[in-house]
Amino acid sequence: MTLLMAEKNIFPSIAVAICVPIAFALFRRNSWFRFVTTPEFIATRESLIEKYRRTEKIVNLVSPAAAFGLTGLILYLTAHPLMKLFNSAVQPDPDDLFFARYTGPAVLMPALFWAMLLSFVIVLSLCYVVLGRRVVRDLMLLSDSRLGFQTGRVLSFLALSILIITGMGTWMMVDCWIRLKPDRIEVNRFLTLGTRSWPLSDVQRLVAVHSFKAPSGNVIYRPSAKIVMKDGTVISTEQVLHLAYFRRGEYDRMPVFESERQLSARRAEIVLEMLETISESADVAIEIEDPYPAE
Repeated sequence: MTLLMAEKNIFPSIAVAICVPIAFALFRRNSWFRFVTTPEFIATRESLIEKYRRTEKIVNLVSPAAAFGLTGLILYLTAHPLMKLFNSAVQPDPDDLFFARYTGPAVLMPALFWAMLLSFVIVLSLCYVVLGRRVVRDLMLLSDSRLGFQTGRVLSFLALSILIITGMGTWMMVDCWIRLKPDRIEVNRFLTLGTRSWPLSDVQRLVAVHSFKAPSGNVIYRPSAKIVMKDGTVISTEQVLHLAYFRRGEYDRMPVFESERQLSARRAEIVLEMLETISESADVAIEIEDPYPAE
C-alpha cells in the first residue's frame, strides 16, 4: 500500500494560472494600489532607465538569490524551536488511551511563509544601506511603472494577509486533536472552537478507511479511522493522525523520513488498535472501507 496519489493533481497549477493574472488586474484597478504616473516621472523615465540599467540587472539577479538563501537559513535556525514549542502546546492527558493531533512538522509551512517575509525585509534593508534610499526609490518607481501598481503597498498587503492567515491556521492546528478515554471520545476540530464529547455508548459505526477520493479527484491511500455517532456526527482521524500518536501511556512519533509504505503500515496498525479498543467498549463491529483497492 502506498501513500502516493493515483493521479497527478493539476488543480493547484490551474488555480495559480488563473488567480495570479486576476490579482494583478485587481491591483492595477484599485486606486490605493494603482501606480499613478506623474508628469515629473514621465519626463525622467527614460533617463532613469538608462541610468540604472546595469544596477537594475544586478539587483534583479542578486536580490532573489539572497532572499532564497536567507529564507533557507532562517527556516533552518527556527524550525526546531518552533516545532518544539508547537509540540509542547497540547499534550495527552494521563487517562488518554489514544491521543492524535497535528505535530511539529505541521508548523513548517507557516514558518516558511514567515521566513520568506523576514528575508524580504532583510534584503530590502540591505538594498537601502548599500545603494541608498534614492536609488532604491527610483528602482521601485521603474518597477511600479512596468507592473502598473505600487509594489510596496501590494507587498505590505500580502505580508499582512499571510501573517494573519498563517497565524490563525497555526493556532487552529495546535488546538485540533482527538482523545479516546476509557468512557468517552473527545474531539476538538480544526475549524471549530471548543471541545465536543460523546460517551462510547453513543458509537453507532466503526470504519477502518483504507482509501478515499479527495475533493480534487485524486485517490488517496492513507489508513484512517472513521467513527460515526448516533447523532450523525462523523469523527475522522484522517487529518490529525499524521506523524504522532499517544496510546496507553506511550507517546510515539512517526519518523518524518520513513518510507511511504512504512508510514502507511504504522498508521493502519494504530487505526486498527484504536477501533478495536472502542469496539470492545461500545460492542460495535468494525467495518472496512476500501473503495479503491491498491494493486
